[in-house]
Amino acid sequence: MNWLFVRLPGKEGERPAEGLPTEAVQAAPADDDPPGVWAEAVSSAADKGLAAEWLARVEGDGPLAEVAVRSRFAEVRLAAARRITDLATLKRVAEASKEKDKHVYRYCADMLRAARQETERARRAIELAAAVRVLLEATPVAISHLLQIEKDLAALGKGGKETAECEALLEEARARVLHETQTQIELKARLGSAESLLADLRAAAAPSAEELAEWSAQHSALSEESVDTPAWLRTVPAGRALAAALEDIEARLIAHGDSIERALDEEEQRLAAEAAAQEAQRVAEEANRVATEAAGSAPAPKKKVDQEALQKLAAEFEADLEQGRIVEAEAVSKKIDRLLGGAHASGQVARRLQRARAQQARLAGWAKWGTDQAREQLIAVAEALLKGEPDIAERARAVPLLRREWKNLDGHGGASQALWKKFDRALERAYKPVAEQRAIEAAANEAARAAKSSLLESWTAWYAEQTAPDLKALDARREQIMSQWRSAPRAGFREERDLRKKFDALIGKIDAHLESARAAESARLKDLVAQAEALKDTAELGPAMSAAKTLQRRWKEEVTGIRLRHGEDQKLWRRFRAACDAVFARRDAEQTEREAQRTKRDEERKAEIEAARLVEAKKKEKHAARFAVMAEKAAPTADVPADALEKGKAERDAVLIDLEIALELATPESHAVARRARNLARLQDRFSKGITAQPEPEALVAKWYAIPAASDETQAARMAAVVARLLERPSQARKDSRS
Repeated sequence: MNWLFVRLPGKEGERPAEGLPTEAVQAAPADDDPPGVWAEAVSSAADKGLAAEWLARVEGDGPLAEVAVRSRFAEVRLAAARRITDLATLKRVAEASKEKDKHVYRYCADMLRAARQETERARRAIELAAAVRVLLEATPVAISHLLQIEKDLAALGKGGKETAECEALLEEARARVLHETQTQIELKARLGSAESLLADLRAAAAPSAEELAEWSAQHSALSEESVDTPAWLRTVPAGRALAAALEDIEARLIAHGDSIERALDEEEQRLAAEAAAQEAQRVAEEANRVATEAAGSAPAPKKKVDQEALQKLAAEFEADLEQGRIVEAEAVSKKIDRLLGGAHASGQVARRLQRARAQQARLAGWAKWGTDQAREQLIAVAEALLKGEPDIAERARAVPLLRREWKNLDGHGGASQALWKKFDRALERAYKPVAEQRAIEAAANEAARAAKSSLLESWTAWYAEQTAPDLKALDARREQIMSQWRSAPRAGFREERDLRKKFDALIGKIDAHLESARAAESARLKDLVAQAEALKDTAELGPAMSAAKTLQRRWKEEVTGIRLRHGEDQKLWRRFRAACDAVFARRDAEQTEREAQRTKRDEERKAEIEAARLVEAKKKEKHAARFAVMAEKAAPTADVPADALEKGKAERDAVLIDLEIALELATPESHAVARRARNLARLQDRFSKGITAQPEPEALVAKWYAIPAASDETQAARMAAVVARLLERPSQARKDSRS
């Protein structure tokens, strides 16, 4: 399409002054013309307003780029550049405008820089998201790494779909960290409770059954809470300390339970012995009574009384009455009666005993009144227990104490049947929740005993089937058994002690098997370590390396899977690896030394070659200078007749043919016949005349330049090729060095 413009002199975009010929109006493209036509029109428009108006019709990054580069007006170029969205197009516009339009170039450069930054931001956000996924795969989440990722993400800035995924993953990681932190706090709280319970157990010399039951319940609660502890939490110091504390608590509870059981057994034996002694005494007294009745009215022999002992008992009787010790006075009175044996005291002792017995009767009356008041108070205390919510522990402690106090009061006189029934009914009602609770506990203990017995039977049957067990599986199974035993509910003291003995016997068998395997594995590893350490002093490296590789293969292939205690396997592995590394370090050192020597030889060789090259280059320069001198000293042709010049030209052709034959260069087709003839002549001279030596090429070149001849471009080109070949030929020194 042809466009007609009438240009007026003046500055760019300046309208013509009045009075001057008016510029021809530029015709607008048709509405259906493609964007390229509109871009051409905008770029060629001489009117800024018209160009800005037409720019709105330009669509597409390509046409806009054309306007941004070619338009006459800076505002139009910048407006077109601002509408470009393709980065590659912006880059082309920036390169085209770098030295022409600083505004367009600056805009394009800023947009490209922002795009690069956004791309880098997206790439970095993807990398951070991948790093967060890696953190989430590990347990627990590394907080230091998480904080660093948050810092890096904050540096990228918020917003955009690039960082949305990373933000979501970080939120999940923060929730994980919060949960893991809360879990660790709970673990430390359980550890504190376990340590407090362990301190109480250590401080208790002889705890009561109630205290032991309470401690056992606390231990069971802690064990049940520890069942769901994650595996990673058991490996942290607090988890290991909690497991050790629970084991220590369990051992001490069993020990105290055994002590209480022994004390109860001894008490039962003592009560049985006392009951037997009382029964024997009753039988003896009954026999004496029967014998006395059988004797009838036969006068009994007068018994001789120990007066000294009687006076001592009388003094003790009076002292107890003065101190108000009625029970003790009653016991002394019975001793006096037995000492008298039915006889009567006489004299002063009789009067003293009569006064004392009268005083005893008065005190007994007062005591009976006081004991009745005390019994009323005990009944009030028993009825007070029935008020409010039942405190099982308090009632379990208070009811036996109240019954014991009532029994002690019976030593001062028996109570009425009404008082006893009232007291007994109150205590039975108070003790009913305790009995119900203990029935529940007894059922729970029985269920726990049955469950643990079932576990023990299954474990015992399983171990009996293990003829040649996998040691690694056996060790894992032992850990599982220990965990199940700790998490199982505890039975009663006696049952728990019996079950524990069976459990310890089973674990002892498993431990003996594992310890034997650990000893064998430790001996194997120590032997491999000793062999590896011995290789460090081996003189020959090759056999030492082969032996080290064999030992490494044996370390991996002969493994039994059993874990040694206290990280012994890791310690041995570090020693073994250090010994093998020392062997391979010798190889690396020798290789490094050989590489250094080879590098040194290569550098020396390169230096020699470079020196030879410099020498050869200097020789070539001298050689080329000699040929140049030959050319400068070529025979003059100014005063030579034309026929002589033609003859010289023919002679030069003959010399060139000799040079081309000697240097194995190609001869023009026009001189091919002459070359064949020259070769034939040389052969004839060789066989007929015995001439084999040929003149040196340098001599022939000198001869060629010495022949006066007419100038010939073909001959000059052929001689230039001869000289180039001569310069390429290696000198005798280089030939000698190569040989």
